Amino acid sequence: MASANLPGIFPNYLDPIAPKISGNYDYIREIAKGKTGAAYEIRRRDNSRSYCLKTISPDVTSAIQKEEVRGTLKKEIEILMPLRHQCLPTVFEHDADGPLPFYICSFHPGKTFLEFQQEGLKIDRDNAIFVVLSLIDVFEYLHSTGRTHCDFHQKNALLSESPLRDSVLIIDFGSGHRGSDTTPDTTDRGEFNFKDVSAQAHYRDNVNRNEAQPQFEAADFRAFGRMLALMTDSFFTAAPNDQRIAYGQFCSDLSTGRVDSWISVRERFASVIDPRRLFNRAERLFIMSDGSRGTIPIPVCGSVPIGEATLAVINTKIFQRLRTIKQLSFVNGIFRAQPIHDLNIRLACFKVREKPYTGSLAIPRFAIALLSETLMVYFLLRSFTISVIIRLHIFWSIMLQAGSPVTWKRRI
Repeated sequence: MASANLPGIFPNYLDPIAPKISGNYDYIREIAKGKTGAAYEIRRRDNSRSYCLKTISPDVTSAIQKEEVRGTLKKEIEILMPLRHQCLPTVFEHDADGPLPFYICSFHPGKTFLEFQQEGLKIDRDNAIFVVLSLIDVFEYLHSTGRTHCDFHQKNALLSESPLRDSVLIIDFGSGHRGSDTTPDTTDRGEFNFKDVSAQAHYRDNVNRNEAQPQFEAADFRAFGRMLALMTDSFFTAAPNDQRIAYGQFCSDLSTGRVDSWISVRERFASVIDPRRLFNRAERLFIMSDGSRGTIPIPVCGSVPIGEATLAVINTKIFQRLRTIKQLSFVNGIFRAQPIHDLNIRLACFKVREKPYTGSLAIPRFAIALLSETLMVYFLLRSFTISVIIRLHIFWSIMLQAGSPVTWKRRI
């Protein structure tokens, strides 16, 4: 029998698992033991990295209860197996059908959020912002895959004093749900206090997973806000007063269900990062006391005064696409002894004439220029003959010099 006192040797309780993994892993220590589950740190020999071994707690002795925990471990494996995110455990190995079910996943060197708070540990504001943005990102990703956690609290997330190095990790998905499951029913588990009144009425009952999905997601929003509120003194202790107020309002909006989309969550948290954000964004649109205007840099002609009309053009999707291809298009050079024309399409962006809608679909000249430029870059990269490129360029140049945009009549 294996002895728990020898370093690297699996304790006796893990004997059913040890033969399957002891060839590659050494036992390090027990991480945590809950009512039904237990987690252990193990180290892989070929890369000296630590991993987490999760299985049934040795305190569970009832055969019926063991089968219930087996089902929970299976659910965690099914939820986590296809997911890839730095804030979620990656499952590397698993066996949920053996005498002692288990899975091996990512290891995090930190503490639970609760332990972090109770020990009085703190992180600076930049790290706190990184932690919150990481949690927003992982929940958005989780919900986009049709999965929910439904039991998010301070014991089910891990954090170290160096989040930028170790990131954060959400654990314990036994109460979660998978929308792609083939069975229509699922047990409504998780934290009772994070559910709304209608969900509390059928707590611990079987519900239709598709119908209950919005309630499951809403529970994650509320739990997220509640957990962040509890971590205020660890995250934003040294923050300015206006930022702390904005953070408190952000947590309140989440925990009370006033925010129900991750796009809105990101927008709200942007106002925590910069409480003067809305003022700063609007400030440049007004004339200053000395008569000057704010400016914004654009890729071809330096800074230009900003007003509503100009800003509307700059913020169009087509103009932003022009900015992204700047390095390819706005250059002068030689290719096969032929000059690459430095197109004047940036000027066309500000000369587009506004025309009333007449039942036709008008294509602005700068959109044609963009298409011309894109085709030129494509053919250059594909090493087509220069004659083909010149012909295409001449064609689009003629179109650009026409007195009005190219127009196709719309069929009614």
